[in-house]
Amino acid sequence: MVKCEACKKEFREEEGFVFNKGDSKIYCCSDECFTSYLTKRKEIEDRKLLYATVGRIFGITTYKSVKIMSEIKHTCEREHLSYKNLASVLHYMYEIKGIPIYSPTLYYVPQYKEEAAEYYREITRRAKQADELIKKDKARNSTVVKPNYNTNKRKTGLKIDPNDV
Repeated sequence: MVKCEACKKEFREEEGFVFNKGDSKIYCCSDECFTSYLTKRKEIEDRKLLYATVGRIFGITTYKSVKIMSEIKHTCEREHLSYKNLASVLHYMYEIKGIPIYSPTLYYVPQYKEEAAEYYREITRRAKQADELIKKDKARNSTVVKPNYNTNKRKTGLKIDPNDV
């Protein structure tokens, strides 16, 4: 018998879900418990990312500052942002855009929220476009070189694309 991480209910190991975490295993009794456990785990990781971003930008070494913690909570609720989205907006504002920092505050987040979202959408669009071009280029320029064992010579030839001429 093992205990579910989400609801603390005991069940047999064969009946549930297993999540391997390094050397240890985490057990969940149902699909709903497993989904809620993974959601909570992702939220914790996103919160750690946000705290690291806030610490890097504002130079706060400890995350126990009550003012910034309450401001993070209220900004996420008011602007309907996740922790990861708020970290992305802060990264865009202070590290990409270069807005001067006067004090550790999230006052300007609503003004730059849409601009940051558009910036990251454009980056993902360009990355997808570059991947497609690379795949297309590899498919177009690939040639197979087969040796001719009868004459002891290789058949080598350049493949020329008609669009290049």
